[in-house]
Amino acid sequence: MENCIERFYGSAVKRVRDTNIKVISIEPGYTASNLNRDQGIRTTKRAAGIIVKHVALPDMATGQFFDRNGNELGW
Repeated sequence: MENCIERFYGSAVKRVRDTNIKVISIEPGYTASNLNRDQGIRTTKRAAGIIVKHVALPDMATGQFFDRNGNELGW
């Protein structure tokens, strides 16, 4: 699965390289949704808030992967 995600993001980064579009992946944490039978520890609204907050930061580099606290994670 990781290889598939890496390829998807790598491909997206290459396609928008010469634009103002950023490609960023953010892991908001274990979120309650129908995918896990609502067993996550945060709501989808809270997870969306985390994503929006970090995507809006001007120093987020394209092609990077971040956790819910804004720390860069390795692919």
